[in-house]
Amino acid sequence: MIRSYIREMKLQKMKMISSTFVILFSWLLFFIFSKAEMINITAEDGIIESLTAFFLFSASVSFFLSNKKHNFFIYALSFILFFGAGEEISWGQRIFNIQTPDELKNMNVQGEITLHNLEIFNRTNFDNSYKSGIRNLLTMDVLFRIFSFSFGILLPFLVFHVNFIKKITIQLKIPVPPISIGIFFLLTYIFLRLILVFVGTDMDTKLATPEVFEFTASYIWFMIGTYFFAHRNSIIMGQDIKNTFA
Repeated sequence: MIRSYIREMKLQKMKMISSTFVILFSWLLFFIFSKAEMINITAEDGIIESLTAFFLFSASVSFFLSNKKHNFFIYALSFILFFGAGEEISWGQRIFNIQTPDELKNMNVQGEITLHNLEIFNRTNFDNSYKSGIRNLLTMDVLFRIFSFSFGILLPFLVFHVNFIKKITIQLKIPVPPISIGIFFLLTYIFLRLILVFVGTDMDTKLATPEVFEFTASYIWFMIGTYFFAHRNSIIMGQDIKNTFA
């Protein structure tokens, strides 16, 4: 069983190396740049947000092009990632100077046409205070993390170790990603928690940390998308990669 994990990691070593590099470099930015520079880098339409949208969109395209058998779940993943890319750049609102309808503006923390900035889904309230408890579980940040962890880590782990789960995923033809790539969602989350300790109560810098996490997560999604695209002719939907050589 351990050999299967090792073999999978060998097969995905280039994706693992690139993911490691992107994650380490991204979180080191907090030590390379000043507070003001980090705020600028992670600002709306800044380099980090633009790259996040780019990798989410690229992941969406990768999933879409890999879907030769018109699998519903692959289309759903492609749509979710496309939606995330659009939300990240506010659907081009600032680029095309689109005005937010007053009714929506009054419900949106940033006064935009985005859904993730509606107060119910935003990480902060209108008074800029952070949410906690049950209300925090409904924020898009938390939902995105839960979705990423569940798909990238929990799903492949259960499919490989629990036989009846594998039978269900094969029957429903659910795509199963390599855990050797998905595990990087956990790695970058660990860095997020460590950096939050480092920045302490500095609210301005603290607001930059979710943006860096979203960027690194978007890159991991892109790596998963390229995996499915590269194996679009050979993947058996619902089966973990390790089951092919376990």
